[in-house]
Amino acid sequence: MKKVLMAAAIPLLQSPVLQAEENMQIAAADTVELEAVSVTGKTSQPVVRLKRSPVMSAVIDKKELDKVKFTNTAELLNRIPGVSKSRNLRVPNGGKGYTIPLIDGFSVRDPYRGAVGQIEDTNPSDIERIEVIYGPGSALYGSNAFGGVINVITKEPPKEQENRVWLEGGDFDRTRAGMTTAGTVTSTAVGDVGYFLDANYWNIGDYRDESYDDRKMVSGKLVFHPTNNSKLWVRGEYLDRQNQSAGSLTQAQYDADDEQSPGVGSFDDGDTSSMSIGYVADTDQGELRVGYAVRHDEGHSITSFGGESDYENLDMDFKIQYRHDFKGVGASSFGGVGIPVSVTSGIELIDGNNDIQSLGRRGLTDQDIDKFVYAPFAQIEVMATERLKATLGMRYEHVKYDAKDRLTPSKSNERVFEKYTPKFGLTYDISEDHMAFAGASKGFAPPSRNQIFTDTYSNPNLAPEIATNYEFGFRGAFVEQNLSYDIGFYYLDIKDYISDEYVETVRGRDQFRPVNAAKVNFRGLEAQLDYEPVEYLRLGISYTYARNKFVDFIDDEGGSSEKDLSGNYLSSSPEHHINTRVTLIPMTNLEIELEMDSYSSSYTNSDNDLDPQGRYDQDDVFNLRVNYETGPVELWLTALNLTDEKYATSVSYRSSRSYSVGDGRSVYAGVAYNF
Repeated sequence: MKKVLMAAAIPLLQSPVLQAEENMQIAAADTVELEAVSVTGKTSQPVVRLKRSPVMSAVIDKKELDKVKFTNTAELLNRIPGVSKSRNLRVPNGGKGYTIPLIDGFSVRDPYRGAVGQIEDTNPSDIERIEVIYGPGSALYGSNAFGGVINVITKEPPKEQENRVWLEGGDFDRTRAGMTTAGTVTSTAVGDVGYFLDANYWNIGDYRDESYDDRKMVSGKLVFHPTNNSKLWVRGEYLDRQNQSAGSLTQAQYDADDEQSPGVGSFDDGDTSSMSIGYVADTDQGELRVGYAVRHDEGHSITSFGGESDYENLDMDFKIQYRHDFKGVGASSFGGVGIPVSVTSGIELIDGNNDIQSLGRRGLTDQDIDKFVYAPFAQIEVMATERLKATLGMRYEHVKYDAKDRLTPSKSNERVFEKYTPKFGLTYDISEDHMAFAGASKGFAPPSRNQIFTDTYSNPNLAPEIATNYEFGFRGAFVEQNLSYDIGFYYLDIKDYISDEYVETVRGRDQFRPVNAAKVNFRGLEAQLDYEPVEYLRLGISYTYARNKFVDFIDDEGGSSEKDLSGNYLSSSPEHHINTRVTLIPMTNLEIELEMDSYSSSYTNSDNDLDPQGRYDQDDVFNLRVNYETGPVELWLTALNLTDEKYATSVSYRSSRSYSVGDGRSVYAGVAYNF
């Protein structure tokens, strides 16, 4: 993390646009390319450009990935700011698709059903780094990214042959193993060909009874260079998974035995296959990027709230964009020098099909839902002065749903949503090592297919949610002191916010339907600090302050009488989250890290006065990681929840509390051999 944040210390705006990078990822197209006068460590140019753009962001590099060796995304994302206790960045609501997952810049699954946990769908052994962009801050990706974008960058084949085998085991019958081979074949009929192939296996039990996660994963990549200034790659991935999680516990069950499983919360037995192909070519004054990705999901699932279903999803994404760099616009008016300007334009097409047959509380359903998204975009970046860069972008999204109900044709329906979403940003070079940024943007999120078509009480008349986002911040480094920082403030309003309205009680269970009933406001601070006072000690801090409130919300939940919840905090929304890491390096190639993850208390219901116990206060969790390398051998030991604290990842309240249980202490060890 330190090397990534130190990239902010690179002198800004030293020269006009110079040349394009051969790396297909979204950040590369989101900022003007500048000459790097100095780079700390081996920070890559795409990361440098991301940290120089007018958006709040974080990067998890390969060193962090190798240290954490995550199986649950919370292990990884808790180490950066802005992560809510739900499926989204910033916005603590599990029913929203506000976080767009990408792989190498492509939406390999429906971006309107995105979530932070979908990082797990990518083979962890094939991840080079993860780029996180917070909020609806760009014209170059989906407008529904109210929380942000998580872009997984996969590994590039090395020049020389590299092989790796590894094995890991520990508590709760944990067994993982894998092998990798990668390299470059030179002087073939089509030039040098790079390759990467990895296969691994998971069999992981769980702290809760009758819970497990079993996976088989294979991924591969071929890279060609048709010319000296171009690159073509093809990547494929396959995942066979079977997982089961325990349901939530009542207060009495949680107090008696938090390991018990009174019922299955969810079960999934399925497989996923995906393929992507991309081409990037440098021109004399710009860069062309073209890519296509397709993903197929098929399986059988059971959930405690939705019943049993067979599903098949097919998602496709095509994207083409071109950037042209004008090196001297207005030269005749500016003393013959001119202003460097960069213009990016393109189009993204997303086609998704969801075929589902389910048996739930409302009986048998058989539906086929198509979604097509047409999204042209454009962005212009102007270096107004040697220190100041301005960015202006616009994206238009046209989203069409076509739902067919095979059992009840009269329920078949079509809906179209469309909107222009602008953005504007500024970056200013305060000094050689410090910069400021500010931005404003709009977001647009159509209702989900479940909300308008497939839920028991769907609402086909829902309007889209509209977001307005403002942010500003500072990033940089005190190079001589080995101290780097990244801090940002944001203000996000969402109007026509979709919430649940009470309908009736059936068999003791309250039933709800989605309505555009609320306006909400999210504001906060996100900060990262990395400090290396001496060569054998490193400190890292990630901090989030989030004040998430209803601006306007009249709720009749329970059907008794309306309640005015305006001014209330959203449930499961702690104000403070701090993650600290202290790393000791007592000898060469040995690192010992102690991590503390701490949340402040949070309300268990949006009716903040409903729970007689008040807020839920989660205990702090400590993790210990030891990593050692000696020649080709790597050894590691990890203890998650080192002090074996009893806690819940979330707590909700209706007529009583319901606990989603966090894992107890889990210790595991592993070994790898590189050759």
